[in-house]
Amino acid sequence: MINEVIFAVTDHNRVLALRIVGDEVMPCGTHKVSTVIHSKSPTETDEYMHKEYYQKLYIGEGWTFRNRCLFREFDDAKSFVVTSLEEKIEKTRRDLTFLETKQEQINSLTLKSLLTD
Repeated sequence: MINEVIFAVTDHNRVLALRIVGDEVMPCGTHKVSTVIHSKSPTETDEYMHKEYYQKLYIGEGWTFRNRCLFREFDDAKSFVVTSLEEKIEKTRRDLTFLETKQEQINSLTLKSLLTD
């Protein structure tokens, strides 16, 4: 699988293309692979994420990924990011609605309504 390109999704919802440059099959059938970034203009954060998480990978027999953020196909990685962003947007909307409700409650608060008789 040398020179095959796989895709990683970072915590920052970025898709990194990774080219496999080393592939050692361990006795258990797991592949210990080395990768390099194969994306155009990687950021410093991309390089850090690669070094920490994706430079060395262990891939199961039949090239099954144990990391849910690794993909063989670009479209699968992209779909993962789109879904993740949609979930974050929805959570942000719920949080905003909660805060707006809280703000309305505070705006309608008066000293008289706060104090007991």
